[in-house]
Amino acid sequence: MKAYEDISHKKKMFITPYVLSDKEYAVTWQQEQNELKEQNMSKVSEKYILIGGDNAIITEKGEAVRSKSEKIIADKLYMKKIPYVYEQPLYLKGYGYVVPDFKILNVRTKKEYYLEHFGMMDDYEYAKNAIKKIECFQKNEIYPGEKLLITLEASDSPLNMIILEKMVNKYLL
Repeated sequence: MKAYEDISHKKKMFITPYVLSDKEYAVTWQQEQNELKEQNMSKVSEKYILIGGDNAIITEKGEAVRSKSEKIIADKLYMKKIPYVYEQPLYLKGYGYVVPDFKILNVRTKKEYYLEHFGMMDDYEYAKNAIKKIECFQKNEIYPGEKLLITLEASDSPLNMIILEKMVNKYLL
């Protein structure tokens, strides 16, 4: 659309711009993200590669995820028809390739977000690594509340469904 806006008014009279509908945009985005995920999986550490099995946690979309909370998040996005890709590799300068839990598209605004679920915050080493990862996102100009959404959980503090719902409504719809 930017190219069209830069054209003179006289030339615009002879041009009918084609703008994708929200649905077309979402489908195209989803296809592109799935292709990118496929291309970049070979670049990530083997510890990030999820292999299904008898104990796999499967979402309503049919994907294997790592935790029940990630299933809840994925199912929430799927039920609200919010396009996302699970664990698409992302290169963060100073950290290397990571696999954010979700890359999500707000179809209305065309803005992309990453959502990280930190589910073991009562584990000291896990929490320390979570802080390091969040700082690396920030060093790469992916800030919480702007392009990074965060959910937290500990053994005595489960995923807060009210906060998740509000976050989805505020940023993704």
